[in-house]
Amino acid sequence: METFYDGFPGWGWRAGWWGGGMGMSTTEVIPERAGNLTVDVFDGSTKALIFRARASETLSGNAEKNDKKMEHSVDEMFKKFPPRAASN
Repeated sequence: METFYDGFPGWGWRAGWWGGGMGMSTTEVIPERAGNLTVDVFDGSTKALIFRARASETLSGNAEKNDKKMEHSVDEMFKKFPPRAASN
């Protein structure tokens, strides 16, 4: 499932375009291949999406190797966390 959040003060990002909204979300069922990981982080008080990261790896039949790939991918994702406010 993929959810589009437009809770960034009335604006949101989805599939390559920006658009305005009323602070709503839409969820769609999107077929995913094994090996894809999406991490969303929300502000607990406002429930706004503050960070999204994605990774994709080719998996093998070796669970230990796959665990190491996932750990590496998550480490890479969170190098960009916390998000920094855009400078003017």
